[in-house]
Amino acid sequence: MLNVVELIPVGGYVIRGGRCASCGASIGVSSPALEALCGASMLAPLALLGPVRGAAIGGLAVLLVGVAAVGLSFVRARGARRGSRLG
Repeated sequence: MLNVVELIPVGGYVIRGGRCASCGASIGVSSPALEALCGASMLAPLALLGPVRGAAIGGLAVLLVGVAAVGLSFVRARGARRGSRLG
């Protein structure tokens, strides 16, 4: 079960000093940055357009941010493989 700190992604990152709650491994800055961007992408349309239209536009914005993040990670991984001696 998640505790209160784990339910607030960016806040939990700051409180735990950038470390995983269960294993203590370091978490990169890109994870909370992406969480904050998705939160802002949902919050802004909700505040400006109301709950129904805002949720629809915000959901689309979060989807686009997610697709862009996954696409960028694939591009970075492909570039890292090309730069290796085995690839």
